[in-house]
Amino acid sequence: MSRSLPLAVGFLAGVGVFLWLAGAVLEAQFGPAAILAAYGAVALGVACTAYVTVRRVERLLGSGSGDAPATAGASGSERGEGVTVELAALDVEREVDQLKAERSRPDDGERP
Repeated sequence: MSRSLPLAVGFLAGVGVFLWLAGAVLEAQFGPAAILAAYGAVALGVACTAYVTVRRVERLLGSGSGDAPATAGASGSERGEGVTVELAALDVEREVDQLKAERSRPDDGERP
């Protein structure tokens, strides 16, 4: 995520400059459809930039992270990673217990 905002802004700037410099040539050579496609690329760049910016702002403000109250005092990276690792460990443990319970059941002798 740390490289996505510069990538989105760079893409947007590159397509915008290309369209500004080569717009007349594109329209003369390929018609209005080429300009429309270039404007579509600019719109895609704006959408990517807006998405990444909003996600980064949410992460900085802490409203989009869904933190548990127990981790409110931890720093940003410690909060998300620690909770995720703990939840993943609990999920794995639950699945192992479930598989053990299924294997310990007596077999009816019927196979699908």
